[in-house]
Amino acid sequence: MLKFLLTVFCVSFIIIFPFSVIKSSLDKKKEERERIERKILAGKKEYQAKRIAQQEIEVQNAIYYNWAKDFEAVGWGRWGFKEHSQPGQIDRAKRAIYTRTMKLLKYDQDTHEAQVCGESGIVYKVNSDGCSCPDFCVRNLPCKHMYFAVLEIDK
Repeated sequence: MLKFLLTVFCVSFIIIFPFSVIKSSLDKKKEERERIERKILAGKKEYQAKRIAQQEIEVQNAIYYNWAKDFEAVGWGRWGFKEHSQPGQIDRAKRAIYTRTMKLLKYDQDTHEAQVCGESGIVYKVNSDGCSCPDFCVRNLPCKHMYFAVLEIDK
């Protein structure tokens, strides 16, 4: 009887032990695979975020480049990519685009000078040197009146 129990115990140990070792090994491999998959997914998300940021920069640069071309087209080539890419310029351009009250009163193609009636009703002189408004005088960068004039002249 003792021999029988010893045989049963040995057979059970031989059968059960390898399964537990195999299961443990498989669990470790599964955990490792899941860890690698999480790392790959995180890498993909990081790559996508970087790519989106890069695309946003490319779009902004295209906008700045087009503004420089538009200013050049009306004889104001002094205002290039560098000036349009300064902080706050996009906001000024947006205000010029969405204004309901500014008006281009006059544009002289020979001198490249314009007169723009601002939102407050004040008339500003705009040319290749700049604008007579306070914003331009302080910042020495294109103001909303200049962007508006370029948009209107281009029509």
